[in-house]
Amino acid sequence: MIVLQAQKINKSFADQQVLHDVSLSIKVRERVGLVGVNGAGKTTLLKCLNGLMAADSGEVSFSTGLTIGYLEQLADYEEGITIWNAIMASYSGILNLRYRLNELEAAITRGGSELEKNMARYARCSEEYELADGYACENTARRILSGLGFTPEEYDRQAQSLSGGQKTRLNLACLLAKSPDLLCLDEPTNHLDISSVEWLEEFVKNYPGTVLVVSHDRRFLDKIATRILDLRWGNISSYEGNYSQYLVKRAANDLAWQRAYDKQQEYIRTTEAYIRRFKAGIKSKQARGRQSQLQRLERINRPRQEKGLALRSLNLKQESGHDVLRLQGIAKSFDQNHLFKDLDLNISKGEKIALVGPNGCGKTTLLKIISNRIAAD
Repeated sequence: MIVLQAQKINKSFADQQVLHDVSLSIKVRERVGLVGVNGAGKTTLLKCLNGLMAADSGEVSFSTGLTIGYLEQLADYEEGITIWNAIMASYSGILNLRYRLNELEAAITRGGSELEKNMARYARCSEEYELADGYACENTARRILSGLGFTPEEYDRQAQSLSGGQKTRLNLACLLAKSPDLLCLDEPTNHLDISSVEWLEEFVKNYPGTVLVVSHDRRFLDKIATRILDLRWGNISSYEGNYSQYLVKRAANDLAWQRAYDKQQEYIRTTEAYIRRFKAGIKSKQARGRQSQLQRLERINRPRQEKGLALRSLNLKQESGHDVLRLQGIAKSFDQNHLFKDLDLNISKGEKIALVGPNGCGKTTLLKIISNRIAAD
C-alpha cells in the first residue's frame, strides 16, 4: 500500500530551480534514504512533502488517516520544561486516557445512578489505553532517552539549558516516542555518538511504520535503507536496496547514459555531414529525409558531472620530524565536570587519526587544547 505519493513537484528560489517535476511514491514499511549533494534540495523536498513549505506546483497525497512526524535539524524548548517533561508530552494522548481512567475509577467508587454507564465507559477507555501501549510509555521513554545518550540523572535538567546538539537529540527522542505512521528524519545522526547511532539503526530497522530519511551517513543508510532516492539537478531517481547497492547501480546507469549520449552524438555528426554533402546533389531527397529525422529525434541530455570538493595543496615551509605531537599528563575540568586527567598521546608523522568517544567525553576540548585555543589545567 502506498502511504505517500508526490506528482510533478516544482520549487524555485529566485531564478534557481531546485526541484523539477519530482514524482515519487513510498510504500508502507519502507525505509527510504533520500540522498544528494549539499544544495540539491533534499530538505526542501522533505518540507514540501510534509506541508511545511509550499511547492510552486504539483500534488502530494497521503493514505487516509496517516500520521506524519518530521525531525527538523533545529529545535528549542520553553522555559521550565525538563527533558522528562518534553518526552512525556509526546504521549499526550495516552496521558489524557490515563487521566480519564482515573476519573472513571473515582466515579465508579462513588457508585450512583451512572454506575453501569461508567463501568462501560471504563471498559472502552481501558481497552483503548492498552491498545496504545499506555502501561509501557514511561519505560519506552526511558529506553529512547538512554539510546540517544541521556542518563537518568539528566531527566530533571531544563531542556532550555541544553546545547544545540543536545536539543536536537531530545527533539529526535520526542519524535520517536510519538511513533507516527510516517517518520521523516533530516540528518538524524548529527550530534549522535557511535553507540547512539548504532542504537538508532536498530530502532529504525524495527520501526513499525514507514521511514523517510535524509542522511550523508553512508554506514547508517547501508544498515537501514531498503530503497534510495537520488536527487540530482532537480530530478529524482529510485534505486532498490541500500546505499552500497545504489552506488553500484547508479554507476552502471551513468555509464549507460554516457554511452547512449556518445552514440547519439556520433549519429548526429554523421547525419549532419551526409546532409551537408548531398543536400544540393542527386541525393537531395535522401538528405531532406535525414534532416526530418534529425528534427524529430528525441535528444539525450548531456551527462553532467557533480562538482567535487576542491582542495588547495598545502605547501609546507618546513617538514616536521617523526614525532608530530606529544601530550603528557594532560588534565581538563569544567567546574565539577572532570573530562580527563593524566592523558598521554603520541602522534607520528604520516598517521591518520580518528578521535572517537561518547558525547560529552571531551573530544572537542582535547582538539582545542592541541590547537592552543584553550589551556589545559
